[in-house]
Amino acid sequence: MAMNSTNALCAEKSLFLSNVKEIEQKCSSLQNEVQTEIQKIIDDKDDVVFSNSVEALEYIIADYMREVSLLTFLAYVSPDKQIRDAASECEVKTDQFMVETFSNEKLFARVKQMKESKSYDDLKGHQKRLVDDFYKSFVANGLNVSEKASREKILTLNKELAELSSIFSKNIQEVKDDVWVTKQDLDGLEESFIEALEKKKDKYKLTSDYPIYFPVMKYAKNEKIREKVSFIYGVRGGNENVQILENIILRRDEIAKLMGYENHADKVISLSDRMAKSYTEVRSFLNQLIDDLKGSFEKEFEQLQEFKCKETNCKSAKDTKIHQWDYLYYLERILESQGDLDIERIKEYFPLDQVTKGMFQIYEKLLGIQIKEAQTTDKWFDGIQFFEVFDTKTNKKIGSFYIDMFPREGKYSHAAVFGLVKSQENSDGSVVLPMVAMVCNFNPPTKDRPSLLTHDEVETYFHEFGHVMHGVVAKTQYGSQGGTSVARDFVEAPSQMLENWVWKKEPLQLLSKHYQTGKPLPNDMLQQMLKLKKVNQAIFYMRQLALASIDLDYHSMKTPVDTTKVWNDRFSSMTHIDPQEGTYRQASWGHMTGYDAGYYGYLWSKVYAEDMFSVFEKKGIMNSVIGLRYRREILEPGGSKDLNRQLKRFLRREPNNKAFLKNLGL
Repeated sequence: MAMNSTNALCAEKSLFLSNVKEIEQKCSSLQNEVQTEIQKIIDDKDDVVFSNSVEALEYIIADYMREVSLLTFLAYVSPDKQIRDAASECEVKTDQFMVETFSNEKLFARVKQMKESKSYDDLKGHQKRLVDDFYKSFVANGLNVSEKASREKILTLNKELAELSSIFSKNIQEVKDDVWVTKQDLDGLEESFIEALEKKKDKYKLTSDYPIYFPVMKYAKNEKIREKVSFIYGVRGGNENVQILENIILRRDEIAKLMGYENHADKVISLSDRMAKSYTEVRSFLNQLIDDLKGSFEKEFEQLQEFKCKETNCKSAKDTKIHQWDYLYYLERILESQGDLDIERIKEYFPLDQVTKGMFQIYEKLLGIQIKEAQTTDKWFDGIQFFEVFDTKTNKKIGSFYIDMFPREGKYSHAAVFGLVKSQENSDGSVVLPMVAMVCNFNPPTKDRPSLLTHDEVETYFHEFGHVMHGVVAKTQYGSQGGTSVARDFVEAPSQMLENWVWKKEPLQLLSKHYQTGKPLPNDMLQQMLKLKKVNQAIFYMRQLALASIDLDYHSMKTPVDTTKVWNDRFSSMTHIDPQEGTYRQASWGHMTGYDAGYYGYLWSKVYAEDMFSVFEKKGIMNSVIGLRYRREILEPGGSKDLNRQLKRFLRREPNNKAFLKNLGL
């Protein structure tokens, strides 16, 4: 099954299968092939060396994941529910198979023997990291636990977790709740938004999809409509997901205790690849930020109450309740009060095609690459685009990516980048080029207008494309170290750093072009936007801190955990926002299956993001010399090198949090 050339992926008649039976058969056959190859490692009678133990396992797993990822990805994007279901089943089987593989005691014995051998010290840095990472993967599955019964119990629990996590994600994806309203109910919303809605007779359909939910929450003057849409958004995933999440937390906690850890958060932060080294360190980081932001937050929240009080003619602003459906609406009113800036008018300067074109130009200049659209029959949906990426200096192809921009039923409902193929150098000298897919949910074009992005969406687009570039420019020997395979609490840093470009004049000249006049965003608009950037910032960060704290609460409390009560108590105490009765927002919090005890990473990585950006800010944000250094030192190595060392090489100094604290106004 090994793929030993750049053209290996073309051997299949299609990368993305469209037949349920083929998906099921390939999912099973791939596992059988892997088991055969792994048995060869176990049965090898030669002395254990790197090439016949860890490296051999790496190539087997990397080849397997490269092929199976093209199957499981369809669970998130296929327009055919039967295909999504089959791919989802394959994802469960894949996760369970990986649990079994990294619970194989005989295989672990080979890896452990390699780690403890004299030849370990002679390995290169990225090879040692590979040994250490595989060793940790086995230990994380309980292979260091002495009692056999406990090891078997951990294996069973991990398999159950794989299935529960898949069902949890699938339930979020298959949301179908909606609210039907009259045009009068939509007062405050743009005519173009209303025209794009599904309509039956004189009623318009509102859903919990991002392109509908956020405009309604921000601009709909009718409080009852906001409340109804907020409700269907707050019950995504259904009651079933509440129970599933609580079962997931129970199993995680049980595994942690069987392994001798106090809780899951302690276990996962200690054992996985993180910049933070302990649960205590993370909790202290969050608590310090909460304390630092509290004064600013209270002032901003009082202003929120005042705005609602004024609009609703209440008696006392201090006693005014801010409900879940009020939050975004009154934040938007505060923004509007700060100056003559029409948020909807700004959208007219950001047609999706122009943003894409300008974004490509910026990344090309910074990273020394060329992006070219290419034709391919390998698509999961007709409306997607495919691009190839070339190194400017050598003109060699270095990778490729897909973009899938608009919502559709059953599609992944957030914005994310999926690593389909990781960068790899094979033992025979051939290479496998990386390939990724970016999935977003922007407003589709109408008969009168192209797809227009809010500035927030431009920022999101730029952020996600940062992940694309992290994957595509990767240059690693081993697939498991390629692209975004870095410390979980650093993985967002490169993309967070690049968000800064959408706030600068020079990049905005490329990103913006009024869809009618062709003119770029006026400078006075940019200046007003920059003024508003700091408005409500403490409220935004306190919400992020609340979510990160809830994540740690779930994974450090004595079980069983009432996830709804924990969510409501923590969220209301930290943000002062009243939870909406009957909702359970944790049931649609997709981060709980992949970012468990890791949501803090968004804030933790922001420290590194702002620190890295300070170099560009000093030397020039379109400085291609710094951009190429960034590509070489941060993006290309992926997880193959020590991040602290790479950061110092890029920064030319020790990392610090000065830029981060300055950005927070602290």
